[in-house]
Amino acid sequence: SLCYNHETTNCDQYGRLYNWEAAMEGSETEGVQGACPTGWHVPTDEEWKILEVAIGMSWSAANSTAWRGSPLANHLKATSPDWEGSDEYGFRLLPSGFCFSATTAHCGYIDQYTLLWTSTKTSSNPWRRYIYDGESRIGRSNAHSTAAYGMAVRCIKDE
Repeated sequence: SLCYNHETTNCDQYGRLYNWEAAMEGSETEGVQGACPTGWHVPTDEEWKILEVAIGMSWSAANSTAWRGSPLANHLKATSPDWEGSDEYGFRLLPSGFCFSATTAHCGYIDQYTLLWTSTKTSSNPWRRYIYDGESRIGRSNAHSTAAYGMAVRCIKDE
C-alpha cells in the first residue's frame, strides 16, 4: 500500500491506496479481512450492490456495468466544495485518486476520482467501483481493472 504520490499528508486525509493483492493480504477469498481492521472485511461485489440498491438503485442497474444509478454517487460523496457530495448516508467518501501502479508514485486524479476494490474476482480481474467528481452515477467494472492499480478500500463491518 502507499500514500498518494508517497505523501503522508495524503494518507492522513484520504487513506492508503492498495493493489488488490495487498488489499486482500494475498487471499482470493471473497469477504476476507485483508487490510481491514479486526472485525471488518473487504466488501464483496454483492455487498456493494446491496448498498447501491439500499440508496435507490434498481437491481437491474446494480447488476450492470459502467456508469449507473444517477444521482446516487452524490449521496455517498463527502460534502466538500471540490467534491459536490451530499453525504446523505454518512458514507463520507473522499476523492482519493488512484495510482496506475501501487509500486510506483505514478498517481493521478486526486480530488476528482475514487476507485474502490471489492474482494470479488471474476476471471482474472477484481470488481471495482469508481466515482468521479463530475458524475452523479456510480461506476462498476472489472474489464479494465488491473490488480496492480493502487486504489482505496472501504471496509465493511462483520455481522
